[in-house]
Amino acid sequence: MTTAKSETKPARRGLWLVVAVVVGLLALTTWDVLRNSNGDSPATLRRTAFDGDEAAVRRLIAAHPEWIDLSGSTNGQTAIFSSLYSKAAKAVGKTTPSSPASVNDPDKVFLQLEGAGATPLFHAVARKHVGTALALLEAGASGRARLLNGHPLVPVAAYVGDTNLMAALEKRGANLHEPLPLKGGMTAIHEAAYAQRPEMLLFLLSRGLSVNTTNRGGVTPLHIVAGYGRMDCIQALVTNGADLSLRNLRGETVLDIMRFRSMQTGNSNVMAVATWLEAFAATNPPPAKPAP
Repeated sequence: MTTAKSETKPARRGLWLVVAVVVGLLALTTWDVLRNSNGDSPATLRRTAFDGDEAAVRRLIAAHPEWIDLSGSTNGQTAIFSSLYSKAAKAVGKTTPSSPASVNDPDKVFLQLEGAGATPLFHAVARKHVGTALALLEAGASGRARLLNGHPLVPVAAYVGDTNLMAALEKRGANLHEPLPLKGGMTAIHEAAYAQRPEMLLFLLSRGLSVNTTNRGGVTPLHIVAGYGRMDCIQALVTNGADLSLRNLRGETVLDIMRFRSMQTGNSNVMAVATWLEAFAATNPPPAKPAP
């Protein structure tokens, strides 16, 4: 009888050890949620940054400066965050008419950014709360914030288009030249072109980004803005050395794109921009390439 009792003790100890490990893991994965239910937590700071509540953000940072760069825990959200970059882009308004629902549901967007590992600063920038983002940077938030998949903050800020915010990010350590890891060689200046932000284009050029940088499809910022027919964006690039003779991998020059857009849309503004660009190309030929 004594032997049977002694044999059950190790088994019970083993069972309690398993239970303790499971409880510990559950506590780790739900720690943010548990603390948030009892009062302020890092999740509270991230949510107030997401909502753009600058006063609350300043209060929370003053009370808990150690929370400023803490990112969201996955809490099971990583699996549903199938395209981290596209979700972040949708959060700043880069969406299509066929898929606006998630963008219009702030709680869903917040959970998606949380699952992607967004910091308070990433939350604020993704929702275009520039004042809140600047407050976070002023308080010491890192400009090197990135999602779990490595997606940096700079391209999102370039899409938002506020040059004061970009300057503050740079001051806090952001690398403006860093390409996007999942976007085929896209850079911040490509994102500024997609967002049609002439001031941001000029700012990034002033920081040394190449006006003729290409992604893996051979697409330059000028190829992108040509598709939109925005005169201010086109002028910002061509007056700063954009090469009109460069072709993308489909063999198209900027003028090819503009002519096609002009015929396709019949839009008088696009036609006027195409005419201006052709005149500029005629009077500003590209420099001769050195002999091999």
